[in-house]
Amino acid sequence: MGKYYDEGILPDELRRAFDVYDRISELDVDLGTFENTVVSLAGANIPSAVFHESGLVYLSGMVAGSHPMNDGGNRVKHGQDAGTEIANGHLRRLHWAISCGGEGGDLNDVLYTVKALGMVVSTDVEFGSGPAVVNGFSGRWQSVFGGALSEFAVDGDDP
Repeated sequence: MGKYYDEGILPDELRRAFDVYDRISELDVDLGTFENTVVSLAGANIPSAVFHESGLVYLSGMVAGSHPMNDGGNRVKHGQDAGTEIANGHLRRLHWAISCGGEGGDLNDVLYTVKALGMVVSTDVEFGSGPAVVNGFSGRWQSVFGGALSEFAVDGDDP
C-alpha cells in the first residue's frame, strides 16, 4: 500500500487488500501526464484541488455529457457514461495532486471518500433518475477505491 496508508488510523476490516493502481490499469483509466494535468492557476476561478492540513482534499467539479437528462431513450446511460468520465478526471487530478510534491504519496494513500456531490442538469420536471446518473461516477470511484458498486464486487462485497 501507500506510504501514508500503512500509517493511517483505520480498522483492519476497513483496509483495502489491493493496489488501486492495479485496478486503474485493469479499468483502463488514463492518468495522463504531469504536464497536461498540473496547470497554472492563473485565470482559474477556483483551484482544481485544495489540500487541508488535516489531509482532506477538495476536488472542484467537472462537466461532461452533451445532452440534458430525461428518463427517455438512452439518456440515463449517457449521463452515467458522463459520470464515469468525470470520475476518471477526478482520479487523474487527484493522482497528480498527491504525487506532484515529491513527498512519496499516491492514490493508495487515500483512506476514504467523505462525499461526492453530483449535480445533474434536467429541465424535465418528471425526471427521477438523477441518482442512477450519479451512480456512473460512484461506480467508477468505488471500482478504484472499493465499494459495493465496484465492478470487482460480488453480491455487493468488494474483496
